[in-house]
Amino acid sequence: MAEEQDDSQKTEEPTQKRIEDAIKKGKVVYSKEVTSFVMLSLLTALIAFVLPSLSRKITFNLSSYIANSYNFQRDYTGSDILPIVFSASGDLFIFAIIPFIVAIVGIVLGNFLQNGFISSPEAIIPDLSKISPIAGFKRIFSLKSVVELLKGVVKISIIGCTAYYAVYSEIQFINFIHDVSVADMMAILLKISIKMMIAICVLQGAIAALDYLYERHTYLKNLKMTKQEVKDELKQNDGDPEIKAKIRSIRIQRSRQRITSAMPKADLVITNPVHFAVALSYDPESMHAPKLVAKGQDKMALRIKEIAKELDITIVENPPLARAIYNNVDWDEFIHADHYKAVAQIMTKLKKFSSAANGKK
Repeated sequence: MAEEQDDSQKTEEPTQKRIEDAIKKGKVVYSKEVTSFVMLSLLTALIAFVLPSLSRKITFNLSSYIANSYNFQRDYTGSDILPIVFSASGDLFIFAIIPFIVAIVGIVLGNFLQNGFISSPEAIIPDLSKISPIAGFKRIFSLKSVVELLKGVVKISIIGCTAYYAVYSEIQFINFIHDVSVADMMAILLKISIKMMIAICVLQGAIAALDYLYERHTYLKNLKMTKQEVKDELKQNDGDPEIKAKIRSIRIQRSRQRITSAMPKADLVITNPVHFAVALSYDPESMHAPKLVAKGQDKMALRIKEIAKELDITIVENPPLARAIYNNVDWDEFIHADHYKAVAQIMTKLKKFSSAANGKK
């Protein structure tokens, strides 16, 4: 019941970290049908391109030895015959070992095509649960075993029908195969075998593609997470949200304090007007350019404007200039030369207005 409840609660898609952790443990998407397809493709290529020439060579050597067998007894000693035997058996050995080589290469290449090169030391460590009789009994009678059995039966049935229909048109030649020479017989059988293998290979490719999609779906489904697991992972990766909120609150408080202490030095505030605000200080006698004494965005920008109004500091709306200074100038730095002209024009206008107001008084 607990396992069913846990599975029903796993509603969230697996995170990238969850997948990476599974790969480290050797748990990857694996389809046996993909490996079978690779092995079958290699075997078909060998039968079509390598087997004819190799079989001709073996046939020629053996027929030559058999045709001249009477000479061995009359003219050859045991030491002379031994190299001939090794030469003939060498070709047969190559012919016999090819399926094993194809199987090994197919397994390695099939795994590589599905998951690339994966180094998983944890997968090498023996798992005692895998040799448990109870666990083995559960695996034998599990839903996955039933699915695999059904897949196998359907696959064999489809491949059998495909192979039959692929060589159906060639059956008439088989009825007369006893009337042809051995060489022609081998050629006919080779042609039929290649035709059948190609048909099976194409079908196996389609089966492999469908099976890989099914295995990937099952793999990701098994890695699904509960909402609590997602939250726990976020805490591990990004830290506790409550702690992050406290840190953010402390930063905001310090920024407010810094703005409050710096604003009395300001002579001018340039705003976006809502999202950005920069406060500048300028003393022509001691500074070569205006200096940024405070800057803020959103709530901090509103705070700067509030303090500027309280301290009767001039506020000017100039969105492009406010954004440019905010993005390019840091606290207690002089503005860049690119901003001199725009800031000078604002300050010149303010001085004119100030002089006019003083004259009216």
